[in-house]
Formats: sequence, structure tokens, C-alpha cells
Amino acid sequence: MILGRQPAAVEEQKQATASRIMVQRKYERVAVANIGRFVDHQVQIKPAGQPLRVGRLKGVRDGEAEVEQTLHGGKFTVYVPLRQIESLQALVQRELPPSQ
Repeated sequence: MILGRQPAAVEEQKQATASRIMVQRKYERVAVANIGRFVDHQVQIKPAGQPLRVGRLKGVRDGEAEVEQTLHGGKFTVYVPLRQIESLQALVQRELPPSQ
């Protein structure tokens, strides 16, 4: 090893680490009017007077949101009328800027 130089393997590892893309996933508030953009996304829907619905948004038809929930090893589909939705959050994935 020459003084002041690193082995090629260490330099390659640093380059691979620097080119790695970091992502952040978190639930973000969404306007009910934009619910159609989040089909096949994980959502949290709070209908008025009902428990929180957490699952995959399978579709929006006839004024209802179709949410597929996983419960006790099985799947359950619940239909929530759009007019009853108090709050809506969707799981969004964003790239984080590289840290220097």
C-alpha cells in the first residue's frame, strides 16, 4: 500500500455507498378529492363514527373507496363512502438528498 492511497476495494466501496439512494416512507395527509391518485397505495382512512381503516386502496367507484385490510391472516375489503371520510393519509416514498 502506498502511503496516502487506499486500496482499490476500499475506494470502490466508498463509491458504491455514495451512489446509494436513500428513501423515506411515511404517511402524509391527502385531500379526499385526490384519492384516485393513490390506488394501490397503503392508506389510512378515518370515516366519521367508524374505526380507522388501514390497508391498500384497491379502487374508487360509485362514490366509495375500496380498502383491502389484512386481518388475522386473511383479507377483508371495506367500502367507505367518500362523503364520510374525515381524514385520509397515504404512504408516500420520497428520495432523500445525499448526505455529504
